[in-house]
Amino acid sequence: ILCYDKLGGLAMQNSDFDQALFFYRLADSLLQFMDWPREKAIIYGNYAGIYKDLSQYDSSLFWLDKFTAIAEEIANQGFLAYGENLKGDLFHLKGQHELAARNYLSALRIYEQLGETGRKADALRLLGATQTSAGRHADAEQNLRQAVELYLQVKDDYYLSQAYRDLGYLLVLKEEYEQAEEYYNRALEISQQLKDPFGTAQAKGNLGELDHLIGRYELALQQYQQALPLFQQMGDRFSTAQTLIEMANAWIGLKKYSEALDNLRSGEAIVKTLDSPTSMSEVYKTYARYYKATQQPALALEAFEAHTLIKDS
Repeated sequence: ILCYDKLGGLAMQNSDFDQALFFYRLADSLLQFMDWPREKAIIYGNYAGIYKDLSQYDSSLFWLDKFTAIAEEIANQGFLAYGENLKGDLFHLKGQHELAARNYLSALRIYEQLGETGRKADALRLLGATQTSAGRHADAEQNLRQAVELYLQVKDDYYLSQAYRDLGYLLVLKEEYEQAEEYYNRALEISQQLKDPFGTAQAKGNLGELDHLIGRYELALQQYQQALPLFQQMGDRFSTAQTLIEMANAWIGLKKYSEALDNLRSGEAIVKTLDSPTSMSEVYKTYARYYKATQQPALALEAFEAHTLIKDS
C-alpha cells in the first residue's frame, strides 16, 4: 500500500494524473480489507486533489467529503487543514472568492497552531491568490510576499514558483509590468529546473498574458503555443480552455479573425464541460471582442450582456 502511495505521488510530481490514479486505486483496493483509516484518508485526499486538477469538481468534492469524515473521526488537524485548503480551491475555481478565503483562513489558523511553516506558506499563498481575484490587492500582496519568504526559509522551490506566479499576476493587475515579468521568469526558471510540466506551462501562459497585455501579440502566441500541448498532455481541461481563449484574444489583436474564432470555439467546447462560471464569462467577453472587431455590433452587445450577467451574479 505504501509503495503504491509513493508511486502515485511520484506520478503526481510529473503531472501524470492517469498514472497517479492507477496507483492510488491499487492502494485503495487493498485498503478495503484493512482497518487503516489514516491511509484511507490520504488516498481519498489524493483523489480529491487529482479530480480538482482535472476540473472534475463534483468528483473532487465527493472524495473531499469522504476524506474530511475520516479526518474528523481520527481528529487529525493536519488533514483537516488540508481539507480546508482544498475546499477553498474549489470555491476559488468557481469564482466564489469570499467563501474560498474563509476556508484558507481556517487552514492558516490550524497550521499556525501546528507550527508547520511550509503548510502555513501554502495557506497564505492560496489566500493571497483568492484575495487578488476578489480585488483585495493590498491584503493579497502582503500574504503572497509572506508566503514567498516562508518558502525561501523552508527551501520549497516547487511552491515558491507558484507563489512567484501568483505575485506576478497581482503585479500585472497593479500595472507593474517589469516586476511582474521578473517574477514570471523566476517561476519559469524554477519549474524548468524541477522538470515540472505544469509549472512550466503555467509560467509560459502567464508570460503570454503579459505579452498580450502590452501589445506583443506574436510573442504572446508563441508562449501560449508552447503551454497548450503541456496542458493537453496532462489532461488539464481548465488550463487548456483558458489558453485557447487567450490565444483567441491574441489573434484578435493581430486581426486574424478566422484563427481567433477557431480557438475560441475550441475553448468554449471545453468550458461547457466544466463547472466554471468565471471561464464561461471569459468566453462571452471574448466573443464580444470578436464580434466588435468583425463589425457585428448586435452580436457583440448580446455576448457582452451575457458576460456581464455571469460576472455580476
